[in-house]
Amino acid sequence: MQSTITDYIKDKEPTEQDVRAYYEERIKEAPQTWYRVRVIAVATQPYAEDIVSELKKGGDFIAIARREASGDAAKEAAGNTGWFALDSAPPTLANAVSSLKVGQYTTEPVQLPDGWGIVRLEQTRPADKPEFDKVRQALTRELIAKKVDALVEELKKSAKIEPANAG
Repeated sequence: MQSTITDYIKDKEPTEQDVRAYYEERIKEAPQTWYRVRVIAVATQPYAEDIVSELKKGGDFIAIARREASGDAAKEAAGNTGWFALDSAPPTLANAVSSLKVGQYTTEPVQLPDGWGIVRLEQTRPADKPEFDKVRQALTRELIAKKVDALVEELKKSAKIEPANAG
């Protein structure tokens, strides 16, 4: 099988045009915006609702995030998640973030994978577009892998498997 694959891909190396077209396709599919939020994470929905009430009365989001954080590093981060794309976030968090404007926080607790949270959108920025020359080799490997996968599927369809003689 390995020699079949090696022989198959020998003359099927993607052209520069193929790789560039694949790059453009991937860029179109990539997230266009990155988000940075802070999350006050707590164990229960009722407690999260209490925190929303505290915020509505003028509570300081960062101070509350530090108060609720566990561990020195978490207290220092004060709920800062770093930059992320919505498609990499849990759906409930992505939905909450997409409905906020910079500086706003959720007025209803958001269910998170490990509890509940109040989310504040800190910043947005356009997503970075990787330079073609820096990703060319990886994209070439992906295209070759797709061709190999297609070959394997074709071989599976045309394969005839017969039981070996027991005698």
